[in-house]
Order: sequence, then structure tokens, then C-alpha cells
Amino acid sequence: MADIHYIREILMICHVNKLNTLSLIVRDNLGEQFVINFNIQKIAIKKVPPKLRIGGDTALAEFFMRLNSQECRLLFMRHLSALKIPLSATILPRLHIWVNGANYNLPVTPKFQQNYLNGIANTLWPHNSIGTREHLKPFHLNRTFDEIGKASMHGKKEQI
Repeated sequence: MADIHYIREILMICHVNKLNTLSLIVRDNLGEQFVINFNIQKIAIKKVPPKLRIGGDTALAEFFMRLNSQECRLLFMRHLSALKIPLSATILPRLHIWVNGANYNLPVTPKFQQNYLNGIANTLWPHNSIGTREHLKPFHLNRTFDEIGKASMHGKKEQI
């Protein structure tokens, strides 16, 4: 009886035209879909270290630093819980992340820009631990965003 209604899947879309706005498309097990938008611009980050800049630009690196923060994960959970749809302990929701690749000066050819950006975002967020303690912990960066992005283009996963 406990698993009658639960969140099945979440698509997080990171907008290019509004760099600090995230949209969540949430699907439950009954076939309903919900859309939630929230802004992470007010999340304070320290100055972007030169090694984390992507293509000499700090805007995209700042976005990824905000996305990787615990505050962003708490905002995510707060907005998700506003739907009042429970998370199933036995069937955790799947998370998919998509970052639009337009309007950035990236150190990769346009053909691979989407894989590069999505590889970074998908490495930063765990995909099958929504609602757990692991989900609330920011990803430990032992490589630069550029190294993570380039490794993802070649099918290599970041080691935690």
C-alpha cells in the first residue's frame, strides 16, 4: 500500500537564456506530469578558481558551482516536496539532467558541446539517490569542469 503513488522520474533542464534557472519535469507512477521552475542565482559561491573556468569564461563555471552546492540540492528537495508526492524507498526516482549548449564559448567543437555540458552536469548529481543523504552532499571536485566534460565525451565516468 505504501507504494501506491510516488515520483517515478525527474528531468532537470538547465536553461541557457536564464543561466541560473532550473526546470524540473516530474513524472509520477500514475502518468501525471508536473513542471517546477526555480532560480539558483542567489546561492553564494566563492570566486571561481582559474582552473575551473571553462573556455576562459566564469559564467558557466559559476553555474556549475551553484548546481553542485548543497543549497541547490536543498532547493531541489524543497520544490520537489511542494508537490506532496512521496518518494518511494524501494523505487527511487530516476534523474536525468540536460543543459542547453547554445551561446557558450567552449573548448570543444560544436558537435560535442552537448555531450560536454551534459557530462559535467550528470557527473555532479547522483542519478539514483534522490532523497537520500548521498544526494545532499556536493560532488567532490578532484578534476576541473573541463576535464570532467572531456572525459564524458569519451564515455569515462568521474571517480568519486
